[in-house]
Amino acid sequence: MDISFVKTPAIQDLLDRVAGTATDKGDPRVKAILRDLVDIAATVKHSSIVQDVDTGVRAVDTKALMAYLKTVAEITNIYKMESMRSLK
Repeated sequence: MDISFVKTPAIQDLLDRVAGTATDKGDPRVKAILRDLVDIAATVKHSSIVQDVDTGVRAVDTKALMAYLKTVAEITNIYKMESMRSLK
């Protein structure tokens, strides 16, 4: 699946806002880690769908899906950190 749209300025701006990098509030190091995780989550989510070249049937790659879910869990844990509470 083509995920080049993730690199468009609009999507990158959205991911920056999700990670909190668009504001001065919060811990810069935590926000940088969160931004990396958000980027990883977006990439893995869109790569977890695979398509058979012969039949065209689409399926979920369970290993990629599990990696996505673990990344989302880490993002959730970061949002729960005290240093991120000031972003609300």
